[in-house]
Amino acid sequence: MRVAFLGNDRWSVPTLDAVHASAHDVVLVVTAPQRPAGRGRHETPTAVAQRARELGLPLDETGGNLVPVLADAEPDALVVVAYGRLLTQAALDVAAVAPINLHFSLLPELRGASPVETALLRGDRRTGVSVIRMTADLDAGPVY
Repeated sequence: MRVAFLGNDRWSVPTLDAVHASAHDVVLVVTAPQRPAGRGRHETPTAVAQRARELGLPLDETGGNLVPVLADAEPDALVVVAYGRLLTQAALDVAAVAPINLHFSLLPELRGASPVETALLRGDRRTGVSVIRMTADLDAGPVY
């Protein structure tokens, strides 16, 4: 299967490694553009960009319109982990099979951008991850 991987955070890297090590073909990695970081405010790539370069994977970090970038890669599936941007229905529709998201909570309870922080603040004793089929609504797709 041809996979386009979308992610930014260091928490995305283990999943990128797992997909890369699988029988699937990572045809594109999409991540945010470099940003100033650290004391020197040097332009710094995301953890996902760094890992994609180490693995020799095709990388897009332009931050522009995703639809043509994804369409050119012709993915069967999108795998999204800690990407931090909402995807349009047109971007989701590029995947021939499915757009999949790894979400760091037990859905449907903790939807949104900060499920780990919310679970900690609430003092939850039990948490986990969910794999969902993405829809245009935030964390609203069916849970696998």
